Amino acid sequence: MGSDAELIGVVDVFWISDEPSMPARAELVAQLPASTFAAEARVEAFARMKRAWVEDMMGAVLFELPAPASSADVRFGQSGVASFLLDLVKKQGLARERVEVAIINGGAVRGNASYPVGPFILKNMYSEFAFPTEFSVLQLPGRTLVQMVTWSHARLKPAPELLHLDGDCTVSEGVLSAINGKPVEPARLYTSL
Repeated sequence: MGSDAELIGVVDVFWISDEPSMPARAELVAQLPASTFAAEARVEAFARMKRAWVEDMMGAVLFELPAPASSADVRFGQSGVASFLLDLVKKQGLARERVEVAIINGGAVRGNASYPVGPFILKNMYSEFAFPTEFSVLQLPGRTLVQMVTWSHARLKPAPELLHLDGDCTVSEGVLSAINGKPVEPARLYTSL
């Protein structure tokens, strides 16, 4: 029972009538810790095999970090890890949608780690994005993007709502001034993630 099968439910299934059309009923009689029962050798071997497979997959290299990066400061200011990951999403994952600016809040980046130049593995990605995060591609006016960034950077730190942008954006002292190397146009609609 439960997501980790820590409990085993003992269920009594019974019929209250001999009539075949009458449904059976069930009643939970007891909940026992799984540790009450001896481990099944074949199941243990299967679990070890699956754990080894997952551990091996967690070591898969996703990409090479070109410079040292950290997510330790993600709730205090721009993060190299967040910006780099947003660059990948924008330029590779969403190239077809022509996303111009990728945004994520600091609360969604959880690794609290520093990475040297070199391989960034799947385990690192799961550490940084520890839970599912919903994204949408939408059109936002430049002035709205500037206001969003300014508001989030003005919050009391640590601020999980602090917005991080891809590496093609310029944010200085909490103000977004450029997107893709060009000054932000207040009235222009930007395809945003």
